[in-house]
Amino acid sequence: MLRLGAPCVRKCAYAHYRNSWGIAMAASITRQKTKSGEKRYRAQVRVPGHRHVSRTFTLSKSAKAWGRKEEDRLRSLAPGSALDRTVSEAIERYISDSLPLLKSSVARKRHLQWWDSRIGRFKLFEVTPTHLADCIRLLADHQPDDRS
Repeated sequence: MLRLGAPCVRKCAYAHYRNSWGIAMAASITRQKTKSGEKRYRAQVRVPGHRHVSRTFTLSKSAKAWGRKEEDRLRSLAPGSALDRTVSEAIERYISDSLPLLKSSVARKRHLQWWDSRIGRFKLFEVTPTHLADCIRLLADHQPDDRS
């Protein structure tokens, strides 16, 4: 483990490989030398729409393997997943697939349409607890005769 403030020597390399779709990808592998002279390898994976992830290993081989696996995992979420869908699309799918099976579908549909009007434009991964708290606050302030 690197100590804070410890000088390190970095040499960047890329682990080139083909992912499960046959597309050439690269995980960033950085060699670091700790103050005590030990070598560490930091694998960084950057995939659009996801947070950057990194992990440090004692072996270069382990860092490259983890980088490949993590990038494949993150990219597998991309096509047609939460990265591509909006809250509105998820609500529409729920209304068409699951709502007809429920007894209290009329009131629930009205509630879903309210949520759709407030946060429907956001991608699913963009919705934060702050968005939800703001909507819940609006609901708490909502008067019974203001139904929409």
